[in-house]
Amino acid sequence: MDYDVIVIGGGLAGLTAALELSEKGKRTLIIEKNAHPGGRCSSWDDNGMIVESGLHKHLSFFKNMKEILKRVGVNIEDHFIWQKDMEILLPDINGTAVLGTAPFQAPKIFIKGVAGNKNQLTRKDKYSITSFIFSGLKDYFFNRQVLDRVSVHEYARKLKVTDRAYSYLIVPSTTGIFYMPPEEYSAKVYFDIIIPAITKRVGFYTAPMGDIIANPLAQGVKSRGGEIRLSTSVDKLIYEDEQVKGVRLQDGETLTASNVILATSITPAQHLLQECLGEHEWFSSILKMPSSSAVSIQLELSKPALSDDFIKFGPHTLLPVFAEQSRTTFKHVPGRLSVVLDQADKMLSMEDGEIYNHVAADAKKLGMDLDQLMTDYRVIRHENERFHIGPNHNWMKPDQKTPVKGLTLAGEYTKQPYHTTTEGAVISGKKAAQVIMNDRER
Repeated sequence: MDYDVIVIGGGLAGLTAALELSEKGKRTLIIEKNAHPGGRCSSWDDNGMIVESGLHKHLSFFKNMKEILKRVGVNIEDHFIWQKDMEILLPDINGTAVLGTAPFQAPKIFIKGVAGNKNQLTRKDKYSITSFIFSGLKDYFFNRQVLDRVSVHEYARKLKVTDRAYSYLIVPSTTGIFYMPPEEYSAKVYFDIIIPAITKRVGFYTAPMGDIIANPLAQGVKSRGGEIRLSTSVDKLIYEDEQVKGVRLQDGETLTASNVILATSITPAQHLLQECLGEHEWFSSILKMPSSSAVSIQLELSKPALSDDFIKFGPHTLLPVFAEQSRTTFKHVPGRLSVVLDQADKMLSMEDGEIYNHVAADAKKLGMDLDQLMTDYRVIRHENERFHIGPNHNWMKPDQKTPVKGLTLAGEYTKQPYHTTTEGAVISGKKAAQVIMNDRER
């Protein structure tokens, strides 16, 4: 065999699995199709502009991610700033609502947000959203299946959340967390993140993700004897005698291994599995898994677009969540705005210039004149890369261990307690590595 383990995909799940296995002395190879490691935790130079895969957040309960980075010399707490309030820019009434996001860490800000914002939110609005949160807490702990059967939208309507509270609070927060509108994903998934978040803290990174997460992990794999091939694509799995024995690359090269970890995003994973295991009953649910897309735009500016770098929300616009980053993540430029776009499926079919024009028009409604500030921009597309976390989809998630000898799964679409988060990716990678080590010990 050429290797003990081949990991297909150099995202956070694949990097974690490879680090764990390399530390145990396994001859490990990561194969990554992009020119940079990290997947959705990557950053890179795009013709002179440093860009990231998207606008990222950090939650203080991300314990596994903190631990894995510490092993490669990174104290992640040195690289993020806590956000204690949620500023919502309201274009239709030309106002701003500020709500506390950390009731236990910053109670004064939280109480002030509940009591204030009288011009933006009525008492009825506040009561309805409070009822929504507390009912969600109750059902989450005592009747979780109810939450998984309905979308966030359906759950909000059932609890009679007012239109204003729904559009000003729920819509931007859901898009900001999972890059999807509340009509499309499970209420359980929403509360999976909201409940830990309201008892912990939310922050954002003060350096590009590649610098503090992806590249240190990749270097950690290499320093432990692992290999990484970038700009390399896998054409198919080598499946013989009911066993996965390696991979064939698109250039025709064949690499063999005792174990293969499939750690790509859901769509390429389905493509590789379909060809050799499409008739295998165990993989039927994986092959039916729906996917979703995300699109962001990142703009370099002649000066900051906003007065601070905290994440903000823009309901009723194409800018549901955005942040200035020139004082924190991208200090080398005078201004830097990163925006997660609404209507991702619609944005995918547009040219970059058309997307910019729509964003600039909506940004002006929020008080930002991008045409006067913009010096460069990039549109980042993630087409069908995410497991679609809609109602009744959670059961489709497979274990990391498969019934096929030599094949293990890793990634956000596998069984782990979090959804589309760095913490979930790390957990899935650790679980995949443990499957292989347990099999070897038998």
